[in-house]
Amino acid sequence: MIGLDTLALRMERHVANALEVARYLRNRSEVSWVNYPGLEDHPSHGIAERLFNGKGFGGMLTFGLSDQENCFKFIDNLKLIYHLANLGDCKTLAIHPYSSQYLSFDEPTRKSLSITPDMIRLSVGIEAVEDICEDTLMILFFAKGHIIVGGAKNVEQAEAGYKFAEAFLRENRDTLEEKPGVPTYTTAAPRRSTRNADATS
Repeated sequence: MIGLDTLALRMERHVANALEVARYLRNRSEVSWVNYPGLEDHPSHGIAERLFNGKGFGGMLTFGLSDQENCFKFIDNLKLIYHLANLGDCKTLAIHPYSSQYLSFDEPTRKSLSITPDMIRLSVGIEAVEDICEDTLMILFFAKGHIIVGGAKNVEQAEAGYKFAEAFLRENRDTLEEKPGVPTYTTAAPRRSTRNADATS
């Protein structure tokens, strides 16, 4: 099968990136919770460590935002991360399971499976982990309202506003937190309709 020759090498990157992303998200004030067995305080950390023989904890994690609306904002404004339901891809993929794969399930079933409106699932890829974290940082700020999405009259203005916000957040990524005095910019982050036209939702 195509790709088997490099599977072991790729999996090392998947699991290493997933752990770093989980730790990063856990320290963000915009994130309510993170579910990844590689985190030392996860209730199944010991079991996962034993079953996986110390080779990592997989490449998938879930995390929560304040509500479903902010999850949609996160999904809609992704740049590096793709909005797809696949798992195990070399690219990082995000999906809102509650409104997609589990849409036809009744509420008691979804609740029993811990599929909640505030949850986003990430299948972490093998990109540079700094780039993955930077993409989530920017969108978390969009979702939290530090940057107002909208106001652009055309695609050119939208792209210019997004690039401005991107540069600002990259420069301040290590120091910005939710607190009074954080600047708010009127910008726009356009949907990547050409990139996500075939995305599974």
